[in-house]
Amino acid sequence: MDQDQLDYTLQLHNLWVNTKGDEGAKVCLSGQNLDGLDLSNRDLNTVCFNGTSLIRTQLSNTNLYLAEMTGVCCRGANLSGSSLIAANLNGADFSFADAANANFRGADLSGSFIKGANFDKVNFDGTRLNGAFMRNMSLKCAYFNKTDLRGADLTGADLSGVDLCNTDLRGTNLNRIKVDEFTKF
Repeated sequence: MDQDQLDYTLQLHNLWVNTKGDEGAKVCLSGQNLDGLDLSNRDLNTVCFNGTSLIRTQLSNTNLYLAEMTGVCCRGANLSGSSLIAANLNGADFSFADAANANFRGADLSGSFIKGANFDKVNFDGTRLNGAFMRNMSLKCAYFNKTDLRGADLTGADLSGVDLCNTDLRGTNLNRIKVDEFTKF
């Protein structure tokens, strides 16, 4: 799918959202290759992206509320400032992605792969990250509250300024993490 086809498809989706389903069409982009395309500054709530390739895709400041993104590949993508509230991101690949200031409140990132990514100042309130592979990533000043990190691998992650007091860390690998005087456990 090229940028023009994608833009047209998303116009139909926005019409569907704005008319509460009376016009347009709900979009399902599952299994598509959208590598390198621009999806930034869009309202994509409830869009289905299961198994979609979004490598180096621009998704900054995009609303992905309740999006279905199981197994999506967002390697090197820009998700900075995006809202992924209550999105299903189970098994997603965010390796080397930039998601600084994104909102993952209530999202499911169980079993996701987030190696070497920038998730500084991300909101993980009520987020499920159990079993996630989060090695060598930056989580500076990220917000964790009632977050499930059971069995996650945070080896080498930068947790500077992070408060993990109200986070489930059972079985979490915290080897070689970076902390500062503001990090709390």
